[in-house]
This record gives sequence, C-alpha cells and structure tokens, in this order.
Amino acid sequence: MKSLFITVISLCCFLLGCASVALEPQAISNASKEFKQPNPNTAGIYVYRPSTIAGDGLMLAAYIDGECLGTTAPNTFLYKEVPGNRNYSIASESVVSPNELKIYISGGKNYFFRQTLTIEGLIAGIYTAKLTEVSENTGKEAIKDMKQSKTGKCEYDYHLNSLFD
Repeated sequence: MKSLFITVISLCCFLLGCASVALEPQAISNASKEFKQPNPNTAGIYVYRPSTIAGDGLMLAAYIDGECLGTTAPNTFLYKEVPGNRNYSIASESVVSPNELKIYISGGKNYFFRQTLTIEGLIAGIYTAKLTEVSENTGKEAIKDMKQSKTGKCEYDYHLNSLFD
C-alpha cells in the first residue's frame, strides 16, 4: 500500500510539475510579439504552448523541416522567420506517435501553431503532443502574455520521428 501511495504521489508531481526552458531576452520576446508583417519573400512561424492541467512538467521540442526550432514549456512560444512560398514540415516531439504538419507557407504572412499535450492513460512519460494551425487573431491573443523560449535550443536535440522509421 505504501508503494502504491508513493507511486501515485510521484505521478501527480510529474503530471502537474513545472517545466523550465531557456528564454530569449525580454527585448527579443517583446519584438516578436509586435507581430510585424514579414516581407513578401519571408514568413513568420509562431509555435506556442498554453498551460494545461496535465503535462506542465514536460518540455516539448518543435522542429521545422527536421531542424530544431526550440523547446517549449507551458506558457511559452517560439518564433522564426523563414523563406516563404514553399512547403514546410512543422513537427512536435511526441512519445506515442510522430506529430507533423506539412503545410505550404506563403511569403508576407505570419503563421500560428498551437502545441498541446495529452497524457496517455496513467503511465508517466507516455504523452502525445499535437500541433494545430490556428488563426492569426487566436495566435496573437494566446501569445501576448507568454514568454519566448530560446530559438534553436532543443533540450534533447533529436527528432522523435527517427523512432518510428
């Protein structure tokens, strides 16, 4: 009984914990939250992660075309300006299955992707991350009070799709 109690308490701490990631300086975060329209040859990509009831103790990596965009924690976002008018793969780290959106990114626009996390059952460490494209207004409203995670810094720096090849 005592071991069951310890297991349940440990699981609760894991699921409800608080993850911490490296952050960009406040000036860079504020500049990214101005949401300036990119020039016609580039596009802005925002990936943000709201806080959820479960999984706040986990960090999640995000990738653009297999390259590290950065790592999110709850209430953080990532921003990168990329060449526009081409196809991209936007992916999120996930243990259960790869999560990848293939999308054409037009120049002169900002794109917003919400990264959410669900815990699979009661097994600690088994989670699914999901990316969803959202409207510009929805993305701006969500990001306005968030902090910007360090771009290009993935805590583990590997793409989990390789686990499913």
